[in-house]
This record gives sequence, C-alpha cells and structure tokens, in this order.
Amino acid sequence: MRFSWRRFFALICVVVFGLSLPGLLSRWNVEKNRRSSVILVDWVQIPSLAVESGNSVEKTLKMLVDSGSRGIMIGEFTGDELENGELPLWYGPLEDLPVKALTSLPEGLAGTALMFDSKGAYADTWRDFLSLRFPHGSSSSVDDKSVFVVPFSRQTLSARGILPDLRGLEMAAKLSLPVIYRPAPVGTQSSETVVNPLKLICERFPNVVGISPSGEIVAGYPDIKGVAALVRERNLFVTQVEFSRQIGDKPLQWSVWPRILSLHSVTDEEVMSRRIDRKTMVDRMVRAAVERSVSLLLFRVDPLGGGIDPLKRYCSDISKLRSRLAGRGIDDRWPSPMPDWGSSPTGALSMVLICLLTLWGLVRRFNGVEDEVSIKAVLSFTLLSVFIALISLRMPVAAKLIGGFTTAFVASEAVLIALEGWKKPGRALIAGPLVAILGGMAVGSFHSAPLYMMRLMPFSGVKLTLFLPILVVLFHDLHRKVHPENLGELMGRPPIWGEIFIAGFLVAAAGLMVFRSGNVSSVPGWEIAMRDALEDLLVARPRTKEAFLGYPCLMLWFYVRRHDWIPRYREVLRLGATVAFSSLVNTFCHFHTALYITFLRVFNGWWTGILLGLAAIVVLRFCFLPFIMKFGRGVEA
Repeated sequence: MRFSWRRFFALICVVVFGLSLPGLLSRWNVEKNRRSSVILVDWVQIPSLAVESGNSVEKTLKMLVDSGSRGIMIGEFTGDELENGELPLWYGPLEDLPVKALTSLPEGLAGTALMFDSKGAYADTWRDFLSLRFPHGSSSSVDDKSVFVVPFSRQTLSARGILPDLRGLEMAAKLSLPVIYRPAPVGTQSSETVVNPLKLICERFPNVVGISPSGEIVAGYPDIKGVAALVRERNLFVTQVEFSRQIGDKPLQWSVWPRILSLHSVTDEEVMSRRIDRKTMVDRMVRAAVERSVSLLLFRVDPLGGGIDPLKRYCSDISKLRSRLAGRGIDDRWPSPMPDWGSSPTGALSMVLICLLTLWGLVRRFNGVEDEVSIKAVLSFTLLSVFIALISLRMPVAAKLIGGFTTAFVASEAVLIALEGWKKPGRALIAGPLVAILGGMAVGSFHSAPLYMMRLMPFSGVKLTLFLPILVVLFHDLHRKVHPENLGELMGRPPIWGEIFIAGFLVAAAGLMVFRSGNVSSVPGWEIAMRDALEDLLVARPRTKEAFLGYPCLMLWFYVRRHDWIPRYREVLRLGATVAFSSLVNTFCHFHTALYITFLRVFNGWWTGILLGLAAIVVLRFCFLPFIMKFGRGVEA
C-alpha cells in the first residue's frame, strides 16, 4: 500500500493541528482568566510630588489611589542617599562624631557612624534593622542619642542598603496599600544580612506582599536560599522585571518558582533619552498588560512634564491608563502567581511530527524525489516521532534542540511551498502560511507551559529560524537550478557587479535582522513611532519583516516569475520572501504573548503584506518598467 506525498503531507498536518489543540487550549484558558494588571507608584517620588502640589503626603497618596493605582514600591536608603540628608540623622566618618559620642564607643573601631535621636519615631526599628543588617557593627547611647558604627567606609556603603524607608512603609500601612519592598545590595556580606532585616520588615508591616531587589545585583546573591525560603514562608512573590539585566534575578526567580509576577517599568533615563511622551508611555503600559499579560505596571511621574500642578497631571495619566486597561478587559484586582503545569505530551508529539515531516519534505526536494510514500515508511515515521517526542518530554536539552530546528525546517518548507505555487498565487498565499501556522501552533503547544510563558526557560531557536531558512532556500535554488546557474557554475565564472552588490546587501540585511531580533534598543525612533501607529490602528501590529519585506517580495516573485523577467536577479525576491515565513513561525515562539494577539498579528501581517505587495507590483509595472524601457536597456528576458 502506498500514499501520494501530497495526501500524506496533508494528513499529518491535520494530525498536527489536532494534537496541538490541548496544549494551546490550556494556555488560552489561563490567559483568559488572568486578565488583571495592577498600577504601581514609586514612593520615592511621592514626598516631592506632595510638596510641589501643596498637599500632605497622605492626601497625595490617596489621590493616586483614587485615580487607579493599587500598590506602591518602597525601597531602602543607600549610603549616598544618607549623605544627601534623606533622613533626620547624622551620617559620616566615625572620627567626625562629637567627642562625647566617640568616647562612648569601644576603642579601635573604624568605619562609618550613624547618630540619631534615641526617642525618635523610627529609632527602635532603626536600631533593630542596623543590628541585623550589620551584625559586626557597634552601638552605644549617649545624651538621648543612639550611635551605631558600621564597619565599612562611606565609599563601600555608597550603593549598599543601610536603612529602610519607614516613612513610606508606615504611610502605606495606614492606607492599607500593598507594598513591594526593594532590598538594596549588601555587597560581600552574608545572605543573613538580607534575610533577617527583610523578615523584620515583613513582621512589622504585614502589607508587604512581594519583593523586587534593587541595584545591579540581587541582594545576597549568589546565596539566595534564605530569601527564597522567606518568600515561601511569608507567601510573598518576587517580581520579574521585563528586559532586566540584573545579576542574580533569574536564579532568584527559579528558587521561588512559581511565586513570581511580571513587572513592566520605564526608567526616567530611558524616557528622557528616547523622548517618550506620555501617550506613548501609556500605550507601552497597555501593550505590556494586553499582549504579554504583565501583572504589575510601575507608572512613574513624567520626567518630561513641566508646568503647574504636577499631581493633577499624574493623577490624570493614571486614570487614562486605568481606563485604557479597563477598555481592553483588564481589571485591577491583585493578580496571583501563575499555577505550574508541565509541557503537553500531545504538543510534544505534534512538534516532532511537523519537524520530521518538513525535514522529510526538504530532503525530497533537494533529491528531486516525486514517488509515493510506502506504508513501511509511514510506520517508521510514526514510531520515530513517538520515540523522539518521549525524549523531548524527558530531556529539556533535547526539547530545546528539537524546538529550534522545528521552526527552521517549518519556515523553509512553508516558503518553498509558497514559492513553487507561482502559477496559482492565490492557493500559494494560503498553503504556505498555513503550513507555517501549523508549525508555530505545534511548537507553541509544547512550550505553552508556565516556565516558557514566564521566560524562565527561553526558546533558543529564534535566530536559527531567521537565518537557516535563507540558506536552505538559497542552496535549494542553486542545487535544483531554480536560479539559472548551479553553485559550481556560479563559482566557476567571474562575478557580475550587480551580483556583488546584491550579495553584499543581502549579507548586511541578514546580519542586521539577526542582530535586531529581540534587541529592542537597536530599533530607531521613527520605526517605534510607526509601530505605535499600527498598534493603535490594528490592535496587534503586523511584524515589520512580514508586512514590509517578506510578503511584498513574495508577491513580486509571483509577478516576475509569471512573466519570466530578470531570471538572474529574482533570487533576491525568493530570499526576501523567506523572511516572512521565518518571522511568522517566530511569532508563535513569543510564548509570553497572548495567543489571540499572536493569531491576530499573523493575520494582520499576511493581509497588509499582500496589499503592499500589490502596490509594489503596480509601481513596478506602471512606473519602474516604463522608465527602464524608455531610458534603459529593457528588461532582461
């Protein structure tokens, strides 16, 4: 018994579709039920905002809560901040203490001293906190003054956390406002100097619900077991700050899994360097919540906003953001950490099936095989798929490799299906993207597990999917003489200047594309503005590589191939079309993005790319070609 390759291919695609559904539906249900994002404010900005607006700190914070904020970030004071007089205490070199205070201390001490009123509102908590943060420090009391000596120089303490911001913690407790506490780095001190003070804060302020370490390195890293144990003991969570490069953040998140919540914020430095206006900022926050299901949105005061009544403007901005979120179905309930579940077994099988199917198809193409498929080959294919699927479920490394090559093979086969359909473009514009979508669904089904959705286990096939299909299509075309010359003939003659120019352009474009993949900082401002405009218009903007490059190249390929024009140079259109299918499959590999956004983005990229391709054909046919025919040498036949 034998099957035609086309029917066998279609049958496996149907099976892949069915097997991918359970994993995707589980993810869909979780995304549907996790439609909440909380707006946070930064306590550091509140006191100055209150002064500028002429209101009390309490009233200022109440106004922000009434506008839509539901939580607050509060951190610790570092040595530099204490030097700047942020707290009502004396801070400086030990030798600069008053003589009476200095003589009350043991001899031979060295370091930095703090002196404050023994009967002050925060004195008891300060003493307790300092003794836990600096267990080798020394303390004394003289003339109603408490003195504590930290055995480190001021330079060493410049970026280390010394005291908590108790004013902010007490104000948040008074208003019953949930707090995300930010322990600062402690340098080379033991992890106990992080855990014990943190435990003290949590005991005295029960409204602390999570922690978000500040600074370039997580407090206590690399020994974070104590912090993780405290998070589980106190039922806290750890924030996962998007695009963060903080040292130790991923190990901490792994150690407390699944007690993590994603957080999006934009620093004042980024706002000013990129000149991000308030509308764009609100748009970014909305996209973070809607597209990537980000749970916490840290929305700071606009550093570019001048003029009168900054508090009123800030409240208005928060209200607009809250209104936009509500309009997209995002409520303001405090989110809970995502429940944990493993990868879908049916998703694993669907991924392996589409991987082996497209690999088989590519091998047949390269070898020019057109015969039917035997029942023995079908059985071997099925057994091998089940075996590899079981391996991928047991071995994460194998799953990572299979996922990466699946996306590359699927994109390669899908674009070749579309390119070979130039005689019937309508069918090709459906068949090629449909295969790519099925491949994306299969990979997405297996990776629709919280560890991938929260990006603790990154997908490693994105750059491979962008680059490998281009090489596959190029070598296929040279090997099968889709291009007028094969590789041997091409290498055996002197190059043509036009070919050199095109080759250089393609290499530069490919390098730029691979570099920019996942590299947000490399996107120019004008492109960001265009993306934002498309986002407003289409909800889910099409990916640039699909709408403005891949699909237009595919449409132009159909046109020039049907007219048999420029055979020596039309290979560039085939390679350009490859980018659309690589990008399409990669869209499904953004596992943190909501599924409905993924499907909508793929659809928007498809139809906008076709329209732009039609426009390019009109320009080619009625503008460019008449110009060449009139002033040039005509079109190469």
